[in-house]
Amino acid sequence: MQNKWWTEKAQEIQSFADRNDMHNFYNAVKSIDGPTNHCITPLKTADGLRVLKDQSSVLERWAEHFNTLLNRDSEADHTILDQLPELPPIDILNQPPTFLEVLSAVRSLKNNKSPGMDNIPAELLKQGGYLCTRALHQHITKCGSLFAPQPQYHTTSSYRREAFHGIGDVQRIQSSKGITEERRKKVIRHQQSNTRKKKHECSQCFKTFAAPSALVIHQQTHTGEKPYHCSQCGKTFSQTGQLKTHQRIHTGEKPYHCSQCGKAYRQMCHLKRHQMIHTGEKPHHCSQCGKTFSRMSELKSHQLIHTGEKPHHCSQCGKTFSQMSHLKTHQRIHTGEKPYHCSQCGRTFSQMSSLKTHQRIHTGEKPHQCSQCGKTFSQTSSLKTHQRIHTGENPYHCSQCGKTFSRMSYLKSHQRIHTGEKPYHCSQCGKCFNIKSDLKTHQKIHKEKGPISAVHKKRHTLQSTI
Repeated sequence: MQNKWWTEKAQEIQSFADRNDMHNFYNAVKSIDGPTNHCITPLKTADGLRVLKDQSSVLERWAEHFNTLLNRDSEADHTILDQLPELPPIDILNQPPTFLEVLSAVRSLKNNKSPGMDNIPAELLKQGGYLCTRALHQHITKCGSLFAPQPQYHTTSSYRREAFHGIGDVQRIQSSKGITEERRKKVIRHQQSNTRKKKHECSQCFKTFAAPSALVIHQQTHTGEKPYHCSQCGKTFSQTGQLKTHQRIHTGEKPYHCSQCGKAYRQMCHLKRHQMIHTGEKPHHCSQCGKTFSRMSELKSHQLIHTGEKPHHCSQCGKTFSQMSHLKTHQRIHTGEKPYHCSQCGRTFSQMSSLKTHQRIHTGEKPHQCSQCGKTFSQTSSLKTHQRIHTGENPYHCSQCGKTFSRMSYLKSHQRIHTGEKPYHCSQCGKCFNIKSDLKTHQKIHKEKGPISAVHKKRHTLQSTI
């Protein structure tokens, strides 16, 4: 049985590879081996006949890959490119790409795709991390012959680089007649920003910053340092802005207001997320059923319905849940916690939804209406139970006699006929009943005749026991 499973799994993975469906191929492999942290994918030559093993051959293969990527013909409209002013070529165009350009090229690659015929998947390049990218850049620099000038492959970016580099170019741009005034100002601003190059580089990830203070803040993401402390609760943060945002929890400050409904929020991101309610925007789509969501977290929680995954376990009873919020609500059964209080009568509840349903008793609100007879109810469950009158549905069956009922409470009352249980006692005479409504009907007798004596009560109790 196990060999058959492995055979079918291997055939499935091979079918993905034959169709070049790299997305499902990697998902199928990860489902067996788990995600990989190192580059273990075999890399072959361009013709696919030989596997490359030594490091120099692998790096040369990567260099060929980037040569194909960086020197592809432009798909831009050449009639638009011809309108740009002709400027003298600059030596920087004949130089190999910088490390940041190589790093940006690796990051911009789309998964499951590869340009040209070299068939190097993006996952293979990305798994190497910064060290592999650094080694790749060093090897590309050595292979200067791969980056010989190719004037027939002018691209829009090439024209931008020709126009934006060199102080003398600014003067030519200022006097050019083929460029609008707005375009000329943008070019000059870009040139001025380029003169203030980012010189401060992070030694961990090689990201560059214009100011040393920005680099110091960034490096705290690698060191885990959190020097800013909240004086109220002692929580620590890596940036001052994060601390200020957190302190609004204690002060109650909510500076960001919704122009539609006036609701206020502590953070701008929370306001933007709220505004999607008014705009109806739901940018996150479920690939399984097409349902849309305004938040990515909501989409991820929803997708657990399709996968059946329930990663959150209750330590008390072992019950599993798909969401942490559901687990926390369930745990209140064990702890007895009821944090939601009714302001009218003081009754407490373990769930907010239960409190809202209860409050309808005080407000008299009945938002759920029967489409058959127009009767209204405060709870959806009450409406569903009522609708069985119209449909004739009786889903609850007695295992003793087979009789069916529309409500569980009716079934439980009926089962007492078979068990002989009579849990409802009359406080006046001690008589017992198996249905509460029968007890209430009986108690009306005492109200009409008045209270009975203790002797009569004792005699009636003895008779009922006999």
